[in-house]
Amino acid sequence: MKLKLFLFCFLGLAAGSCTTPFSTSSELAHIQYTFHASVSSISQNGDILFIGLENGDLIVKDKDEQRCYSVGNNRIYDVYAYRPDSLFIGIRDEGLKLVSLRNGKCQIIQRYTIKGKDNHYAVYHITADRANRLLYLASSNGCYKLNLQNSPAIEELSPFLLNSTSHSGINKILLYKDILYVAADSGLYAYRPNQTQEFLSGRRIHNLILRQDTLYALTENAILKKCIQTDSLWKVKSQKYYAYEKSNDAEWLLAKDYLLYKKGQQSCIHPLPGGISVKGKQISLMTRDYFYVAYREELIAFPKHQNLSGKVGNVIAVTPKMENEDNVYFIKLS
Repeated sequence: MKLKLFLFCFLGLAAGSCTTPFSTSSELAHIQYTFHASVSSISQNGDILFIGLENGDLIVKDKDEQRCYSVGNNRIYDVYAYRPDSLFIGIRDEGLKLVSLRNGKCQIIQRYTIKGKDNHYAVYHITADRANRLLYLASSNGCYKLNLQNSPAIEELSPFLLNSTSHSGINKILLYKDILYVAADSGLYAYRPNQTQEFLSGRRIHNLILRQDTLYALTENAILKKCIQTDSLWKVKSQKYYAYEKSNDAEWLLAKDYLLYKKGQQSCIHPLPGGISVKGKQISLMTRDYFYVAYREELIAFPKHQNLSGKVGNVIAVTPKMENEDNVYFIKLS
């Protein structure tokens, strides 16, 4: 892995364009990590990042330490940390695997099949119901679940949501209290035991974001917003975006070939020449300090605390004040 760190004497900002009603110009600060294959997924467990690659390799990054494991031969779509040294991994045309990472080696504990497909399917997203010890799986062949009380003894996954979405591509499943929200190629659904509610039919939902009590559904040409307490959806953006996040009163909108950052009256477009890794599903991640984006062979980390004005000593970003830490760090134009 190669690291480009855009701090102090190592500073090297990528080209960008920013506009505001006051014609203020600046650039987004970022850190780049380069790998040996395209990045296809990003997930997190505590301080540990799991970076899935297009060739089936998995990078486990724990602060300044990292290891590379070969867990398959195809694109990694998602990773879920089951135990400190055990992971569920969704892989293209290899289905779901439970693997153990110990002493620098990867051991496959179990492979999970689905009826009629064996292992030849893809798990795009993994959602856990920790209270009931269940995994919900968004796959290329519908919705499935796995009872963790029986794992790893059970080998075949159980389908659920048996209606029009049974065999369509399911791109994401999110759990809110006792409701499962399902983003499918055929629309948007809410699932409770023995009850399925359809909110949007005939429109592909390729991503779903839940923030507090608000749901954002990303379609092929818009971002739709839904408050959990209501059944109505309304359009908030009129364009295709692959990811959408709100943090620190700022918005992050990931398009195919640029990242748009908006805060108040200011906005900044950070170009991504050649386009992002759109074949992946979990290609962005918002953490406490960074917004991560999968960009070809790179993982780009954008500090959440950006300063677009750049008026005070050319400072464009600042780290948050940490507990028991006397220092904060500034990113500034050279």
